Amino acid sequence: SKPEERSFLISRLFEILNARFNSCVNGFLSAKDKQIHYLHNQKLSIMGQMAAGMAHEIRNPLCSIKGFQQLMKRMVLNKTANTNNFLNYIDICINEITKIENLVSDFLLLARKGDSRKRSWEKVNINQIFQKVHALAACFALEKNVTLHLSLPSTTLFTYGISSYIEQIMLNIIKNSISALHPGGLLLINLYPSIDSKEAILTFVDNGIGIPENHINKIFEPFFTTKEDGTGLGLSICKRLVEEMRGSILIQSKEKEGTTVEIRLPLVPHFM
Repeated sequence: SKPEERSFLISRLFEILNARFNSCVNGFLSAKDKQIHYLHNQKLSIMGQMAAGMAHEIRNPLCSIKGFQQLMKRMVLNKTANTNNFLNYIDICINEITKIENLVSDFLLLARKGDSRKRSWEKVNINQIFQKVHALAACFALEKNVTLHLSLPSTTLFTYGISSYIEQIMLNIIKNSISALHPGGLLLINLYPSIDSKEAILTFVDNGIGIPENHINKIFEPFFTTKEDGTGLGLSICKRLVEEMRGSILIQSKEKEGTTVEIRLPLVPHFM
């Protein structure tokens, strides 16, 4: 009831609240600093891995180009140059340069985020792209002596996106599947609508060598590959493109039994 006591208690209460508030804010800022520091280190680590992978993939063709140029120089100096040999070496160098160009293009495509312009998006006929890709893939299957089986729905399915993206995704997965097959193997390619007709489901099922269990969680990482001539960018790019079109990709595999890749893309409603 005394004014001086009341004033003291109110002042003391504000001091306590202020101390608690400062402690809470400092704790929050400290936690945020740790989180930012962790994310920064993660970003640097990923950049380092990608840079190392990029350097490794570029070094190989550069070594080939340098080696053939040194050989050509030696032939000129020793006056043993032969036109046919020169043309053959030049073709090899051009092919190696093309590999580097493709690698850089793939890397730029992977690195960019949300850069696709909406104005280039369109209503895409998935059935039509599927048939086009199947015709291209038939050549790969013939070379490897494997069988492709395509199954399409009776109705035409449309999604909203970029047709070249879908074509690139399909070709990449089909090539991976065919490379995993033994001669006489089988790849089943299916397209059908989901039960609720909201998604187009694309499945690629092969009975190839499968993916080891300890690799399955790394297959979408840039530059991760088990192939001698692989860059490890294919599936990373597929995942980026699928997600950019608001879809999803799932891979299930069992070693020595085969692999199933499932891609889901949102369907365009019939009234659009």
